[in-house]
Amino acid sequence: MATDISMSTAIDSGVVSSFLQKLMKMLSHEANRAYISWAPNGKSFIVHDVDGLEAHTLHQYFNTNKLSSLVRQLNMYGFRKTPHPAGDLHAELEFSPPAFIRDRPQLLT
Repeated sequence: MATDISMSTAIDSGVVSSFLQKLMKMLSHEANRAYISWAPNGKSFIVHDVDGLEAHTLHQYFNTNKLSSLVRQLNMYGFRKTPHPAGDLHAELEFSPPAFIRDRPQLLT
């Protein structure tokens, strides 16, 4: 049986890429939940407020304040955007990544 390690242990040990470390921290910080948060199933995350994310959050974790830059990085790591319902241009953005699951940082190594 695999031993679970805490997110902070995996992040602090340096076995997780800097980008994924920052993304995990951003998603774990309660103050960011109005803008971005884990989906209820923990297997994807949702951007609730693009303007708020760009204005208040991204620059705290990354060298950008543009969602488009974050999306480029996400694509490089295999994250994929879940399509929004047809015609709903104001739908929240949801990204589902391979092996990036809430409370399972050991999958990143």
